[in-house]
Amino acid sequence: MSKKQSWLLLGGIILASCVFSLVIQLLGVEGNARSIAITFWMVAMVVIYAYVTLTAGRKTVKKIQEANKLLTEEKDLDAYIEALNALLVSEKDSLQAQQVLRINLTVAYIGKHDYESALKALREIPDPKRLNRANSAFYWVNLALCNFYTGNDEEGMRIVDLQKKAFAEMRKVAQPGPALAFLEILEMYNRGFAEDAAALFETARATWEQEDNKAEFALIAEKIGAELLPLPEKLENEPDEEEE
Repeated sequence: MSKKQSWLLLGGIILASCVFSLVIQLLGVEGNARSIAITFWMVAMVVIYAYVTLTAGRKTVKKIQEANKLLTEEKDLDAYIEALNALLVSEKDSLQAQQVLRINLTVAYIGKHDYESALKALREIPDPKRLNRANSAFYWVNLALCNFYTGNDEEGMRIVDLQKKAFAEMRKVAQPGPALAFLEILEMYNRGFAEDAAALFETARATWEQEDNKAEFALIAEKIGAELLPLPEKLENEPDEEEE
């Protein structure tokens, strides 16, 4: 529900309550009967407001879930981005919807390796201080990375220093994933520890490199001057040694 719709609904409830109180007064209802009637009326109005608000919120969530299928089921990033941009217009008055949609838009642009557009989407997230814990972590990690990826290393390092404690806590409470590993490599390199950054890079490759993040590893290799050698293939189901 948009802010305008919420205010209209709230205004309608207040106006209806005033009219109801006036009617009760004109009918001559006094004492406990009057208090009980007004109390029940106000409870009913609160229930109506909560119901309408929750229903509107569920409709927005359903729209976002339908759009997400373009990514999770159809793997169509362009169609997904188009759907998200349409929802950004239709849900323009909802802070929560705008935050979630722009987070999702960032995911899509990173998936396309379009880091300039991802950075733009991150910068347009309204009131990032009000993001929930998971989205806040995503926001700061990817804001730093996208700055590094687009050549703004100074801003990337500023964010790393600003959120150093938060990133450290993230490593303690959750599987860090490649994003935090990328940050650590770039931070180490920008602090002048090129050999340590290269060592971390090889460890990260052995741990995290997959088909969908090879572009990120190639970009980081370029930034730190590392040689992107093919990883040794892991042997699976090795045959047992023949008995003599």
